[in-house]
Amino acid sequence: MNKYKVAKKESTKKARKEPRVVRSFRDVLNGNVLTRDYVVDNLPYFFFLTVLMLVYIAMGYTTDKNARRIERIESELVELNSEYISVKTELNLISRQSQIADSTASIGLFEMKDESPRVIRVSENQLKTIY
Repeated sequence: MNKYKVAKKESTKKARKEPRVVRSFRDVLNGNVLTRDYVVDNLPYFFFLTVLMLVYIAMGYTTDKNARRIERIESELVELNSEYISVKTELNLISRQSQIADSTASIGLFEMKDESPRVIRVSENQLKTIY
């Protein structure tokens, strides 16, 4: 028997047979893969994996939403902090003694320039003689 003819026949048989990847791809597109026993037996596991993927996606969206919320609150905090500093500075300027004296002068209140009056204790006998 001729070795060349035998090798040629084997190579033509292999060429006609589809590669495994092509067959698998065709089975997935046809839907034949879903009818196989190992797929049907493992359907609960596939459903579990699907639920895990959905939970993972939902967690990603929640994390993004929380990150945006944190950024918004941080920017609001910076704005409120700067407002606090400006209001505090304004309060310090307004609450100076000279500023208070100037603002109360318009309603008739004046700062005493003299020594403050002393409160002395008077006995009842002295009180009777005074009044």
